[in-house]
Amino acid sequence: MTTDQLSIGALSRQTDVPVETLRAWERRYGVPTPQRSDGRHRRYGPDDLERVRWLARRVADGERIGQAVAALNLVEGAGGEAHRQLLNAARDGDVGRIERELDRAFEALEILPALELCVFPALAELGRRWADGAEAIAAEHLLTAAVEPRLATLLSAGRRRTGPEAVVFCGPGERHALGAMALAVLIGDHGWRVTFLGADLPPDEAAQLARRIGAGLAIAVCTLDAPAAALIASHPPTGGVTWVATGPGVATNPESPRGWRVLQGDLRRVADFIGRLAPE
Repeated sequence: MTTDQLSIGALSRQTDVPVETLRAWERRYGVPTPQRSDGRHRRYGPDDLERVRWLARRVADGERIGQAVAALNLVEGAGGEAHRQLLNAARDGDVGRIERELDRAFEALEILPALELCVFPALAELGRRWADGAEAIAAEHLLTAAVEPRLATLLSAGRRRTGPEAVVFCGPGERHALGAMALAVLIGDHGWRVTFLGADLPPDEAAQLARRIGAGLAIAVCTLDAPAAALIASHPPTGGVTWVATGPGVATNPESPRGWRVLQGDLRRVADFIGRLAPE
């Protein structure tokens, strides 16, 4: 036994996961994977510590442990980079391979971890390569085009439910709408009937449609700083609609003086918050 190995009690204390929970995870899912001391006691190394912390964070965010373990297995497969095969397929222009990699991710994981662990990292890497002068736009478009129909199917299923109406869109100057589409799906899972309006849409037009369908909530997803600042600085249209701005580009102030409610946080936290806005 080396000095960096932990007993199950020490692992529990360092991760805030009860001993009985650790034993249940090990028994049902094979994680963590202990070694045994000469006295047959469980001993855990640094990798086990990081795995348990990773799982605990996802469970604390509301994910089921089985899904979290599936995500961990996907992350640790293929050399620890779940997005790499997807990225390479997009760069090679291999549509069949892209679809197979997406099938694997979406079958193993729920929608949000599939996006967070596979799709978004691949798109981010393509964005970095484009910024460095490499040819990456076609690959980014190819991957986006493969993901969008899957999200559209989920959105369509959500529209068949009953619930309050909401519209989701990206404002002027925003060309990338995949994150907004993902948020629309997650909001639908929280009870909203969501109409997704896509990218580069003026708020006035979103307002017209919101009034037409009786939507009480309009959400602008902002990925870029400058378009987000311009959007939030504008006065949102009136008409009995609650206006929310969110996404990586929004300012840090929690409430806009001009009537926009600004929400910070990742997709899960924003969707959970908006879920609580749904009228009873």
